Amino acid sequence: MLHPAVQEVVRQHDFIEQWLGGQGATEAGWQVFCGALADRFEMVVPDGAVVRRADLLEGFRSARGARPGVRIEIRNAALLSGGGSDDVGASVAAQTATVRYEEWQLHPTLENQRISTAVFERSEAAPLGWAWLCLHETWLPQQ
Repeated sequence: MLHPAVQEVVRQHDFIEQWLGGQGATEAGWQVFCGALADRFEMVVPDGAVVRRADLLEGFRSARGARPGVRIEIRNAALLSGGGSDDVGASVAAQTATVRYEEWQLHPTLENQRISTAVFERSEAAPLGWAWLCLHETWLPQQ
């Protein structure tokens, strides 16, 4: 069984595919997407810029339907650390999880691949109990 933080990577990208493709993404889904990102979420995009949560959400909000037909595949996802015990005195490692994965965006006119490392923190408000704290993406060579 996959760790919930790994499941969260797949769940969030399923929504991103629907949102960018303009197929099946709902306003309720948008709220879940936003709720999965911690308030202090930051992302390092493949070109090296740091994007804060508010700016990311603003950009995504306007990108609905921008890539009809896009498919997003998550490959080689693995829990690298954390995500352990639920004990009352649990360590910081049990309150955070780190996941590395490949994201393959497949589209007839623009394809790209990236390898990403995401850090999650436990959150009762997040869809699967793990909120995105930070994400670092790096381009993979074109295949």
